Amino acid sequence: MKVVIVLIITSFLSAHQYTVSIFGIPIVNVTMIQNNATSLSFETKTVGVFDVVWPLNNKYSVTFDSTSFGIQTYEKNIDQGEFTQSLSAVYNNKLHALDYKDGPSISREKSCKTILSLLAWAQNSPSDRSDAKWFPMEHEGDLYDSRLLLADTPFLNIFEDSTLTDHYRLDLKLKEPGKFLDRTDYFMEHIVMPGMVKQLWIEHEYPSRIIQASVSVWNLDVKALINE
Repeated sequence: MKVVIVLIITSFLSAHQYTVSIFGIPIVNVTMIQNNATSLSFETKTVGVFDVVWPLNNKYSVTFDSTSFGIQTYEKNIDQGEFTQSLSAVYNNKLHALDYKDGPSISREKSCKTILSLLAWAQNSPSDRSDAKWFPMEHEGDLYDSRLLLADTPFLNIFEDSTLTDHYRLDLKLKEPGKFLDRTDYFMEHIVMPGMVKQLWIEHEYPSRIIQASVSVWNLDVKALINE
């Protein structure tokens, strides 16, 4: 019976491994686990010499509406050397607000995404991707407009396979500042950095996987590549 239960549970989950590199040198391993309906989690850990110089072992999770991918709950647990942080929030359907534990209650429409649920939406709603439509995105108090701009549809050579992808640029535009944390983790701080070019290569055939992602700033490229 236990085996049957495990098989049922895992049939609803998809897990992907990524390696984040800079100048071709691996710096972080990322595990992304997605329940195809309503949740997504990330675990990130530095590797090699970076685990000594800039150690991190961070975990993020979000649950969301299965139709709009609007945030329902959000949680992160940060362990970056001497810096640790925990943050969680629950969406209040009656008040149409996101309630942060030990923090503010922020008015947000029900369809408002986070950076994590936006990635889930991009993988699971290929027909809804638009290179013109802006979506609201909550980011630890700040409200952003977000969109995916289709650049091209290249084949990427991953190991021995050639995979057709939809290549997007991710645009984030600050709409309403409201940041309430004095400090946050590397990812949440830098993903919204002005001037940073953010790109996604998403598998063209559904169900889609994020095959590659990159961020570029100050002529510095950081890439995440799927390991499977």
